[in-house]
Amino acid sequence: LDMATMKCAVRLSAGVIEFADAERIPVPTPGTVRLRVKAASLNPIDYKMPKMSLGKFVGCDVAGVIDAVHQSVTEFAVGDEVYGVVQFGKSGGIADFCLCEAKMIAKKPSDLPFTKAAAAVVSYITSYGALVDKAKGGMKAGDTVLIIGASGGCGLAAVQLAKGLGASEIVGVCSRRNHDLVLKAGATRCVDYTDPNAFTAMVEKDRFDVIYDSATGADKQTNYWPEAAKMLRDKRSRHVSSSGTYWQWFKTIFGLSGKQKVIFMDLSKVAIDLEEICRLLGGTIDTNIEMVALLTADGLAAALEKIRSRRARGKVVFSMEEENPAVVTVSHQLS
Repeated sequence: LDMATMKCAVRLSAGVIEFADAERIPVPTPGTVRLRVKAASLNPIDYKMPKMSLGKFVGCDVAGVIDAVHQSVTEFAVGDEVYGVVQFGKSGGIADFCLCEAKMIAKKPSDLPFTKAAAAVVSYITSYGALVDKAKGGMKAGDTVLIIGASGGCGLAAVQLAKGLGASEIVGVCSRRNHDLVLKAGATRCVDYTDPNAFTAMVEKDRFDVIYDSATGADKQTNYWPEAAKMLRDKRSRHVSSSGTYWQWFKTIFGLSGKQKVIFMDLSKVAIDLEEICRLLGGTIDTNIEMVALLTADGLAAALEKIRSRRARGKVVFSMEEENPAVVTVSHQLS
């Protein structure tokens, strides 16, 4: 098996991702396990970041069954069903096999499907940290929370988590067609960003303890920082953004951004965070999935087209179960 080849997505350069079917299957190195991948999700970071940052292989979050363990790893065994993040720079989840550092994975709850598990890791850990970390959102039970970009993968995760954390009000900003989806996830009300009257009324009237923004920086035109600054309730209030302009990144890195900051994804305690997220959400993670694609050239092209459209309601996921069709658009109803 170690000399055999596998199918996977490969990064030729920033934004250029192709299907390959003759890459060498990786061999576990110290501190790692190898997964036979069952599902992996595609994130905006996968096509936005350069090859020098993330490496040749594509896909950060993954779920699968351990099929090989390096002798230095004692906490996992062959046959364990796990989810987490891949070994950055050296492996990718959108593949038949990948390597994961043992400290970056957790055992998957038995009732959590592989597709939902793979879709959960980056979006839920990012949103959880953004809301609760004292250096970020610093959310407390009873806070009022605004979530901008509420119908995307991170946005829906944030809605569910804010509810689990005891927010007194959760307002979701999204297009009108996604209001029902966001309300089902736990929002108390929604505001349509395409309706200038409704959006302006919110900016002028509403004030929030925590604003989580997963829309700013999605493209060069999208920037909610000026409006968010007006909607912060008091000195304790925070606006955290999962992306931003170069100037917003600069101000954040050098401590010049005040109550508004771009946040870094913290993957220092993946297993602990996933356990706490499951607890907050009632024992499992009900990830909303927009599309399930098969690991083929056509499936990869369709998945990339969907995520680049910025209109995905929830997550774009690959399933390595061969009986699936190449591309399936799934129901948008949260169960």
